[in-house]
Amino acid sequence: MAENKSQKPEDVLKEILNGLQSKETENRLNAIRQLGTLNFSSEAIRNELEKLAAIGNGEALAALNMPPQHTVRRRTNKVDKTSRRILVQEIAEWEKLGLLENFKADVLRRRYDFDLTPAAPQVDSAPKQIPTPLAEPAPRPTLTQILLSEANIKIALYLGAFFVIAAAAILGAFVDIFRIPLLILGTVFFGGTSIVIRK
Repeated sequence: MAENKSQKPEDVLKEILNGLQSKETENRLNAIRQLGTLNFSSEAIRNELEKLAAIGNGEALAALNMPPQHTVRRRTNKVDKTSRRILVQEIAEWEKLGLLENFKADVLRRRYDFDLTPAAPQVDSAPKQIPTPLAEPAPRPTLTQILLSEANIKIALYLGAFFVIAAAAILGAFVDIFRIPLLILGTVFFGGTSIVIRK
């Protein structure tokens, strides 16, 4: 299915669509490869790629991530970005719960995340039928873990030391009799605290 330079874009797209709808695996694969050489596409081709990807065709799934397919989805999309972001999160949750098979979740994800993720530069031509599932993101730390992290505790201690010394300096500047006792108390307090919380 070689592309003729004199063909109109509509004819090229019609030829590719026929190849994608073919019952022959080789014709479908050639059509997907030819799509990788073009910088334009159509809604009918995008729909056909989604149908093929939904039955486990890895090449069709990879083709959905090409820039021309993103452009087609951007043009035909009727769902706002915030709603699509929520849909993508829900799809990931359904996949995790086993309500959606991995490759079907990938097809739906690509339908809604066309401008949330960068487009792939070209189709991966490696033969595969079912794509590998995406790695699960690492769990986010809780508020308690964040507040009690080593870095935050160090920052709090340094700030505390600074404020105590600053307060002692300010108070000592006004009342001479408090200078020595404040410095001694500050030294004992920080010395004791450092011994208690040392690693």
